Amino acid sequence: VMSYDTGAFFYLLKPVDNDKLQSILSRSVKEIEGRRKQGIAVKMSDGIKFLRFDDIMYAELKERAVCYTLGDGSHVRGQCLRVPFREACSELLKDSRFVLCGASFCVNLGFVKALEKNFIVFKNDARLSLPQKAVINFNTQWLDFWLKERK
Repeated sequence: VMSYDTGAFFYLLKPVDNDKLQSILSRSVKEIEGRRKQGIAVKMSDGIKFLRFDDIMYAELKERAVCYTLGDGSHVRGQCLRVPFREACSELLKDSRFVLCGASFCVNLGFVKALEKNFIVFKNDARLSLPQKAVINFNTQWLDFWLKERK
């Protein structure tokens, strides 16, 4: 039962067969590369831009549009929304890295460094205010992400 909790990719029995090890390593690299290619197409006023999930630090509702803040500090603004924010972020929320924080933020847990009182602290030391009523739920989801779902 414990092995399932750790998210083990595969098991090898000793003595390790070199061909089997190479096969497992190859499969795991393909899985990681596939995860890195996941993303969303953002419709902007001047075209469409593909954003990889690994690059999105958080998305926020700003002036009736979803604005994406990327890990490199840049921003991408989508077109004005015609649907609720939660629906606009539905593709992000299908991925275990993302969590909805209140009504207007969707955060990539992979970028979170700490939770201090009601502030999310990102790896680049940027801070995002979290509604007090969302702190406990966010903390639970963040810990769950790192303990169970991080691969």
